[in-house]
Amino acid sequence: MVRKKKKVSIYTKEKISLTIPKKIEKKLEYKLRYELPLIAPIKEDQYVADLIVKKNNEAFKIVKLYSNNEVKKINFFSKIVLNLKFLLFGESIISSRK
Repeated sequence: MVRKKKKVSIYTKEKISLTIPKKIEKKLEYKLRYELPLIAPIKEDQYVADLIVKKNNEAFKIVKLYSNNEVKKINFFSKIVLNLKFLLFGESIISSRK
């Protein structure tokens, strides 16, 4: 039996390289911006989020993130469970790539 994936791993299509002076390194913020909840079906290589690097509340660098795998459409009961998890715990089907 093949299990359907419920999580999306993400990647960038471009290499990220930033040269940051030590004195402003601690002032940088990293944010992941995406619509909540991320709902299946999600195609492979579909745009899903932005990685935003901020300095002094201004966007310093914005990188588009894409899905690394496909997530098939989920059934009615799975959709209810995922929506409850999102409402209670703030979890969505997006996870960072390791």
